[in-house]
Amino acid sequence: SYEFIKDIQFSKIHVFKYSKREGTKAADLKDEVDPKIKEKRSKRLLCLDKELENNFIKKHIGKKMDVLFENKKNEYFEGYTKNYIRVKAKSKEELGGLIKDVLINGVCDEAVAIGEIL
Repeated sequence: SYEFIKDIQFSKIHVFKYSKREGTKAADLKDEVDPKIKEKRSKRLLCLDKELENNFIKKHIGKKMDVLFENKKNEYFEGYTKNYIRVKAKSKEELGGLIKDVLINGVCDEAVAIGEIL
């Protein structure tokens, strides 16, 4: 799974650990994976998720994009592009609920694009 995901270069993945559910065919399966192995695999995939998401954002640096801003967090307003890139940008104007043109300037460790309101 790891190598497949890495090769495909998804922009975002959702990681969850399988758990048995009564009434499903999977509930009767034998040889369940050890919880420690599940945890290790989940952490590895979560790290890959951040790497892939950062790579996806980097492809958009220098591009102008519409961002729907939702709220202010610390000194930045945060919102999303049409293709679900999370963006943060500074503004003196209240941006909650507004769509603004934003120039993507970079990416921070949190897999969030840094933008400049145009």
